[in-house]
Amino acid sequence: MPAPYIASFFTELGALEFKACLSSLQDPEVAMMPVPRQISVSCGTGVRFSLDFDPERMNNPDLDSVYL
Repeated sequence: MPAPYIASFFTELGALEFKACLSSLQDPEVAMMPVPRQISVSCGTGVRFSLDFDPERMNNPDLDSVYL
């Protein structure tokens, strides 16, 4: 099983768009989730995913950080 990543965002809309992008890339593990304030002080919504992070294919202007 691939290692899970968690992405944090500046806005909830950015998280929704990122989840849609990963769904179109057929990531079987993609899911939205709340993230603690230690990870994101912005919207508090994150996306868990299992595909290797590729900033070219997974480009999103609201992306704050990606954690492994």
